[in-house]
Amino acid sequence: MICPGFAFSKKEFEWQSKEVQAVALYANFNKIPFKFFENPSEVPKDWIPVGPVDWCEEILGYTVKPNYYPSFLKDYLFRKVIETNYIVNPCFVKPADKHKRFNGVKFPIEETDLSEEDLKLYSPPYYCSELVSFDCEWRCYIHKGMIIRCYQYKGMEELHINMPDLPIPNDWYGTLDFGLMFDPQRQLRFGLVEAHPPYAIGWYGNMSLTNISSYVSLLVEGWNWIKNGNWEKFR
Repeated sequence: MICPGFAFSKKEFEWQSKEVQAVALYANFNKIPFKFFENPSEVPKDWIPVGPVDWCEEILGYTVKPNYYPSFLKDYLFRKVIETNYIVNPCFVKPADKHKRFNGVKFPIEETDLSEEDLKLYSPPYYCSELVSFDCEWRCYIHKGMIIRCYQYKGMEELHINMPDLPIPNDWYGTLDFGLMFDPQRQLRFGLVEAHPPYAIGWYGNMSLTNISSYVSLLVEGWNWIKNGNWEKFR
């Protein structure tokens, strides 16, 4: 793995996300340059951005269209999902054109609870899915189609699970969030929450260098994978 340096946003500096802490620890141990930058235009060529979606995509130079529900995991959805310009209540809504344009939200919601700015945010296009409830959730970090780390990030008690043998293509990078859910027929399932490309993916693991090393490999190789346009192959 060749990495000339890591580029953090100065907006991250004030609160130091766990993702930034993990990558900075790895970089410091391996004597790899890292720096906080004010603007994406200042970042040296081929440095790996670490931080929120907007920071990474400004450096990438284009907006990566979400693919929260990749076709290779359609058997793990256990709910109907459509891409649409209209919200059909009730449903769970996520933006279909840009990651984190707004956070996923259940509709209907009371418009009186929203500011004018909020209403502008909730504009089409959308992914709308049937309402289900995830009681516990895990993030799986995927490197070359293999789960390299998996951590629970939601739920009252830490549960140890045996992940099923998922049909992930061997040239796919990113994260897959799974959860224990009741499907619309009230059957308990282990279902896909969403998929995300391999940047701005947070870090839910501990700070051991062994764990961090595999995570950083995903960030570095995944970034080059994204730059080559591979995300679009798996719709």
